[in-house]
Amino acid sequence: MKTHYLLFIICILAFNMLHAQNLPLVFNEEFNDNELKWLTTDNVDVKIEVAYGKYIMQKKPGSNGAYTSFYYSNVNGTTDFEVSASIKHSFSGNYSAFGLLWGVKDVSNFYSFLLTNEGKFVVDKCTDSKYTFLKAPEYNAAVRQGNNAVNVLKISKKGNDLSFYVNDVFIYKTSAMAFFGSGFGFYVDGNQTIEADYIKISAQRKDQYTIDMANVSKTPYLNENFNDNKSSWKFINDATQVTSISDGYYHFNKKSSTGYSYTALMYPLTNDKNFEFELAAKKISGSTENGYGIIWFDNITKSYYNFTVAATGYYRVLKFNETSTTKIKDWTICDEVNMGSGVTNKLNVVRKGTEIKFYVNNAMVYSTTYVPIDITHVGLVVYWDQWIDFDSIKFYKL
Repeated sequence: MKTHYLLFIICILAFNMLHAQNLPLVFNEEFNDNELKWLTTDNVDVKIEVAYGKYIMQKKPGSNGAYTSFYYSNVNGTTDFEVSASIKHSFSGNYSAFGLLWGVKDVSNFYSFLLTNEGKFVVDKCTDSKYTFLKAPEYNAAVRQGNNAVNVLKISKKGNDLSFYVNDVFIYKTSAMAFFGSGFGFYVDGNQTIEADYIKISAQRKDQYTIDMANVSKTPYLNENFNDNKSSWKFINDATQVTSISDGYYHFNKKSSTGYSYTALMYPLTNDKNFEFELAAKKISGSTENGYGIIWFDNITKSYYNFTVAATGYYRVLKFNETSTTKIKDWTICDEVNMGSGVTNKLNVVRKGTEIKFYVNNAMVYSTTYVPIDITHVGLVVYWDQWIDFDSIKFYKL
């Protein structure tokens, strides 16, 4: 009997390992603020707000119909992905449904993975406001029932399979279908209140960078992982910013809600030389519509370049001096930028001859003709009020 029980456990573990995916986190929302500007409203039918670290959707007594709220992500369903959310609900009345939306185009076109207060789950497709069951309501013991019950819903696409989980228990599988749009979010129906603690999305990425750099010879010039401060990075602690090094990060907490700040090291390179910069940075908190990234410049002529990304999924390339700014590539939406707080973005800049290429998370997002400058310094830059943890910065001669 013990042998059979052990074999049963091993089979379960093997099943979970086969279905587990090691995908990078590309979107993370924990509702510590509403910097991403989720829908909020308070009307006769519903009150929706971000409060107490939750996204709260409260249907009011006597209100009719369902309410949805969603955010357009950088995931379109063409590659493998996982989305998960933790949702607490309280209800009154005979029936209430709540859950997770994916592939959302608008309020009339989306897919939904819902739970009910009766302990059922259901998978729906909504096309032009007409609902079709992909999986009719069915009881499952994994669904936690009762007021204030918390359920974790997860949808996982692997190849052509789309799998559904409740509280880490696999409950249903179907064929993956094309998205209406790139939105993910929440659904609430009946007389109930739901509180979402988080929504996280992981997804497979294309790796153009590795292909482009496969046969390129690199000579390390700067290799900083912030395990110490042997490089003598500058620390500031005043009303405008607080910077420090600990736990393998350069912590850059810019407090002022205007302009930019940077810190840099002297690593000279003449303007005829090829180079590569690589930066890894995690956004902790603060403004989502302003950038963070890498800066390089000539401190003699005061000529600067920077390459930054924003938590809303945009990137930008600037060239500037003390009197003027050239937007080489103004803010551009980009699927490859990981969105929200608590996610890491990797940036690469590669100059070869007259061409310069910009990569986000190993995908090339832009290339152009490079107007060279002598480089005296390379460093880290943050715009407006943001806390960024820089994980590493590398500088190669090519």
